[in-house]
Amino acid sequence: MNKHKLTRFIAKYHLGGNVNAVVINSKDDTLSTRFITGDKALLGELSMTNWSFQDAELGVYDTEQFSKLLGVLDDDVTLNLTQAGDKAIALEVSDKHSKVNFMLSDKSVINQPPPLKKLPEFQLKIKVDTNFIVRFISAKVALPDTDTFTVITENDEAKLVIGYSSINTNRVTLPVETEVYEDIDKVSFNANLFKDVLTANKECESATLEVSSDGLSRINFKVDDYDVTYYLVAVADASWYFLIISNFPNDFFPNELFIDMGRKKLNRTPDEIREQNRIRQRRYYAKHREEIISKKMEKYYEGKKDTTTRA
Repeated sequence: MNKHKLTRFIAKYHLGGNVNAVVINSKDDTLSTRFITGDKALLGELSMTNWSFQDAELGVYDTEQFSKLLGVLDDDVTLNLTQAGDKAIALEVSDKHSKVNFMLSDKSVINQPPPLKKLPEFQLKIKVDTNFIVRFISAKVALPDTDTFTVITENDEAKLVIGYSSINTNRVTLPVETEVYEDIDKVSFNANLFKDVLTANKECESATLEVSSDGLSRINFKVDDYDVTYYLVAVADASWYFLIISNFPNDFFPNELFIDMGRKKLNRTPDEIREQNRIRQRRYYAKHREEIISKKMEKYYEGKKDTTTRA
């Protein structure tokens, strides 16, 4: 077996360390997994065909360690599974010179994504090609401290802006070509995760990024024996911040305008006041990000369950 085939599979869900624990299914000459980041900002589905191995469920709790062990070996490897009854407990991988043993985990200790039963309408479909991938990765590298990119539609054109703000900031604007176009409100996503998605699939020459005004994006890559789909949940915008913080006591977030003290001017323009409020919201989001996204996802899935029940 070619080790590179397996390491490419791993790279497409590991995403540079964003996903470490997964349950991998080997069945009918296909390797597949469903995965989710710890903050629930991204989930995905991955499959790889032409996989010659026995049917089994492999609980991989530490993908980083597994990858390091595979790095010891040459390209031509042999896999052997150790089982206790029907349960896979270890995976042995060897080449002509060395052998490594990776302990598998019980799938009950691995966080698996919930099923996606009903998806929102995607009003915008953006063409993704090699040029797009290179340009976005380069732009994100140029702005390493910028965490989001924003999808903007105006004048029948769409663009992605890394570092978008209502005032002048360091930013990169990438005009994009669309397959389906509809005006939507500005929606922002995690730029670091999207960069890692593109990096893991940079060999793909053609894909489509779909964006929903409901705060979800989807991108699918099909190349060689691999088929992978990623779903990105929008980062919280101002309305979502205020929805969350409205549940806190008034003295935690007072109603007065946020004004820096010291020698800075106190008479600020409306744009400056709005930007200061955004800064405060970003700080709160950075501190409570996991809690916010978790609540948003819970609300999203509860809504889907209600829709399914009514149907």
